[in-house]
Amino acid sequence: TKTDSTSAVFWAKIPTIAGSGSKDIFMYYGNVNAESESDGNAAFLFFDDFNDNAVDFTKWDARNQTYVTESNGKLQVGRNTYGDAWAMTRQSFARDNISVEYEYKFANGNDPMKRNIAFMGWHDSSTNFSTERWVYAYGCYKNYYNPTNTCDVIQKGQYKKALGTIFPHNVWSKNVRLRLRNTYGNYYERSVDGGSTWINDYTTSSYSDTNLRWGIMATEGLHEIDNFRIRNYANVEPGVSLGPEETKVVPKPPFADTDPYTTITLAPARPDAYDGWYVTLPTITLTSNKPGATYYQWDSKVGSWTTYGGTINFPPAFDKAIDASGSHTLYFHSESGSLQEEVRFFKFKVDSGYRMPAAVGGTCEDCHGSGSGLVGGDHVTWFNGTPHDLGLNDDGTDGYPAVLPAGSSTKCQRCHYDSMVQGPDGKPISPRFLRITNANPDDPDGIRDPAGVVHEVLGNDNTLCFACHTDKTGAYTGQQVFEQTMHSQNGSFASTTAISRWPDVSYGQGMCGNCHNPHGVAGTNDYRRKPKNDLCAECHDETAPLTAKVSKAGTYYELKDSTTDSLFSQTNPGYGWYAFSDIEKTMDYGDISSEAILGAEDSFEYGKVVLKISQDIYLPGSGSVGIKVYVNNAPTSTGGTLVGDWTKPLMVAIGGNNSITLDIKDWLNANQEQNVYIILVIPATSYAANNQSITGNFVGQYDDYNPAGGKDYYAYQGKSKFASSAHGSGTNPLTIWPNTAETGGSIGSGGATAGECINCHNPHGKGDVNDVALPLMLYDKEEDLCFACHDKTSTSDKGKNIKERFTASTSNWAKHGITKAEQDISYTKLECNSCHNSHLNTAKRKVIDPNNKTVLYNLKKNGMVGFCLECHDKAYPIKEGVRTVASGTYLWGIVSSAPSQADINSVMAVDYANNYHGDLAATETFDNHTIPGTTEFVNRDIDYGPLKAPYSRGYPALDCTVCHDEHGSGQVFAFKENINGQAVNVGNGQDLLPLCSACHEVTSIRNAHEVNCYSSICHGGNPSTNDYRNLPTSAPTPCAMCHNHARTKVWMPVSNSPGSF
Repeated sequence: TKTDSTSAVFWAKIPTIAGSGSKDIFMYYGNVNAESESDGNAAFLFFDDFNDNAVDFTKWDARNQTYVTESNGKLQVGRNTYGDAWAMTRQSFARDNISVEYEYKFANGNDPMKRNIAFMGWHDSSTNFSTERWVYAYGCYKNYYNPTNTCDVIQKGQYKKALGTIFPHNVWSKNVRLRLRNTYGNYYERSVDGGSTWINDYTTSSYSDTNLRWGIMATEGLHEIDNFRIRNYANVEPGVSLGPEETKVVPKPPFADTDPYTTITLAPARPDAYDGWYVTLPTITLTSNKPGATYYQWDSKVGSWTTYGGTINFPPAFDKAIDASGSHTLYFHSESGSLQEEVRFFKFKVDSGYRMPAAVGGTCEDCHGSGSGLVGGDHVTWFNGTPHDLGLNDDGTDGYPAVLPAGSSTKCQRCHYDSMVQGPDGKPISPRFLRITNANPDDPDGIRDPAGVVHEVLGNDNTLCFACHTDKTGAYTGQQVFEQTMHSQNGSFASTTAISRWPDVSYGQGMCGNCHNPHGVAGTNDYRRKPKNDLCAECHDETAPLTAKVSKAGTYYELKDSTTDSLFSQTNPGYGWYAFSDIEKTMDYGDISSEAILGAEDSFEYGKVVLKISQDIYLPGSGSVGIKVYVNNAPTSTGGTLVGDWTKPLMVAIGGNNSITLDIKDWLNANQEQNVYIILVIPATSYAANNQSITGNFVGQYDDYNPAGGKDYYAYQGKSKFASSAHGSGTNPLTIWPNTAETGGSIGSGGATAGECINCHNPHGKGDVNDVALPLMLYDKEEDLCFACHDKTSTSDKGKNIKERFTASTSNWAKHGITKAEQDISYTKLECNSCHNSHLNTAKRKVIDPNNKTVLYNLKKNGMVGFCLECHDKAYPIKEGVRTVASGTYLWGIVSSAPSQADINSVMAVDYANNYHGDLAATETFDNHTIPGTTEFVNRDIDYGPLKAPYSRGYPALDCTVCHDEHGSGQVFAFKENINGQAVNVGNGQDLLPLCSACHEVTSIRNAHEVNCYSSICHGGNPSTNDYRNLPTSAPTPCAMCHNHARTKVWMPVSNSPGSF
């Protein structure tokens, strides 16, 4: 059993353990290939977890089987009325060291006057349940005189020990066990901490009865059992200790199984000459993970694609000796049905005239020192002063001679042989004469680390670096984390956005040498091949970023409505509209997941249909026979799944309901990518006074982890755009990551400088507490990354502490919920990058288009209202039930009664696009509907009174941020605490007068209501204490009762009201 993120219980069967020995048990989790849960029947002599929704009576014998049931994964025995029920294992057990263990709850009976008696334990296998038949048992009871249950130790009808209230009512006792002893006697034991420690209630040496069965008998009460098992035990039970968690995360492929994904295999796997050059054309193999076709072309992504048939046709002049370039790019992608992979690419350099340098003698400095014309140039000059120069042992304790002055050959021998050893074929015995394990029979060891430990080196690859660089140090987060990152992808990986190996060195994908030169680089002392952002741009600026609207993995919300046609087609005198036979009515919702193509890894987390009816339907049997509701992928109940039985649609006179909420989540997950129909079967003889229809509102939320056929959004827009952004500013010290140790502060250049990519990204990856690499090689997760700098007023253009705004209130109604906990409550997936692109935004242009994150949003053209409505033009469902903010007060679609369509939304659509707050003119004529053909005139500045400065009627429409803080606040709906120079405190949202009066004079509010609102229809003709005419001395009716975003002219029941103020 398990509770996610909380606890787990594992069963493990170990055949034998040698005396004083031990066994290691490895528990793996997160295994996507697991086919089933573990089998308790294979681990125990007898096992039942009661999770199959029905008692297995091949295992259990029972009396009054109606009262021996499974419910919610528990065995329930008994009833809350008079009578007995019992359950007993059909299997009997010969006496041995055998333990029966289970979880138990003594449930209350409904009637305190009735008894609640239970015996549970080892029974003599007869069907006689008199007390003398219970060989070893707990006996518990309660009655009118003893309202709390009392338990005793029972042995063959004898009460051996009074135990008191050891099983409180309705409380799970974590574990109960009775252990038979192999020759005679029994142990009575309980655990209240899940089995870590045990309480011994009683030990007996009496009786040697065998072939016993475990049973429970209940009288006038209900008892529950869970995780029941019988096992052998040892006289000295083995202890259990948990070793350290070992994490080995295999990185997910860049694209999921829902999309075609093409790998590229090269032979040889890396350039066979130096500086990234191939001497001969490599053999290229493309492999798609899905059936379909793969296409390629050279040096262009537009034009005619060639179908890949197993071989790649090279351009005729693919050679530096012929075309003077020798450098070409292969573009390729695969298609499978309607799914198309984004184009990947790989670069090649071929020079058939390249000649490898000949081996020469002498010291390292003789050939690789200052003025060297060999491959790599001067290794010595730039090597001096680097950590490889300064940090190695110099005392000879690691197996090498003591290091002589800096740059001497003894340091070179850490990685290279001390002479240019050649093999039988006359070629170097290893690439670059590296100390590859077993390459040189005379010196077979690999590389010794500074402590003298020998490490295996497999070739000119990362095993060379990992010989010393395994553990975390400074900016390097260790081998385990690095191997989970995209920078370590090797062998067959080609990117869609960046070249996957450094163009001018002969390393394969994923090699450390793509970014680092272990001998040093001119102008640096931290081995980076280029300084600062030039290093990243070398690969990441190779292809243009996406400019089209893209689809991203994430959470999607679906709202759909459907309505049946008229329910009845015939009438029956005396009844009205009548069903002479069953009537089927269908609601068509089409493709529920219309915004995505769902794969096996995707799922609906929420899917409900709210059916509503506005008139009575009278059903057979006074409502005991209901309308059957089915969900199906065809417009018929045949083959459909029954999801509800609506027994009292409306029936107000007898207390029925006018709506029903049905959960269809499980059906949606079992029928992905199917059209959805809701079918209602109205039973024969139903009738109604009015022929009507039934409406159904669907609310669903699903996760699409890998949008099939969608392009991967690439936030980075190139070096030049990033340099122009706020985060890319090379002169603003506020862009520097606050923890310099994480950016290399202890070595080399001393950490990141302003505007560097490594202020947010660690190219080696950053692990969480379990060394699982964080996404995108970031220093922290999602909003916590941003909060690392935006936790002070100095890092905001407007002088705001952004983190404080998000955390000013614990209420989910007070902010954009960006934390995981807030998202789980609100059922909305919102992050900082929903509105911002840190690679693109400037101090003045802070937001991007939420529907196309590759471009900045034009606030000057569309305004802040337009920006907010990019999301708030639709509604999002909440996780469960109804939310109330102010009881009895209608507040932006949130009410205290349930259910309605408004109740199941946490973010309401804001109708603000056509009726802007504040844009109404001071003067206006309007029709007087009381006297047809006449008009009235209003001058609001005179009839109501002026607004507070700087506002006036006819003022431009107000931005949302006049009243709301765009990040969050300490108040509901992110209302600002200070508006127009006035403190605003709206409490729980019921009294919005402090908000409104920040811009509206109180006298104007009173006058406007006097003109518009007093009649027998509205507030009535007489003032009351809850009345606007008493302002400012008494509290008025809450403003939100009548006003919201959608009603600029507000609620105006009076026919000749000019409305609005």
